[in-house]
Amino acid sequence: MDDFTITTIYFDGQFWCAFIQKMKSEILYTGRFVFGEEPSNHRLVAWMLYEFSGIPLYKTDQIQKLRIKDVAKK
Repeated sequence: MDDFTITTIYFDGQFWCAFIQKMKSEILYTGRFVFGEEPSNHRLVAWMLYEFSGIPLYKTDQIQKLRIKDVAKK
């Protein structure tokens, strides 16, 4: 399998977060980052350039599925 990184930005009902999945040398790593309030486009770009590489990623056995609830239906 090829190396890849997937980043999903989502709202968990209270905070805006990033869920990161990274495959490197056949080993899967995952991590989470909490933005707090909704990040602007400028904040997202700055985060990717200056903070993304410092987020701790942890070895994971399998690909994690992120379940997003539809809060708009309430």
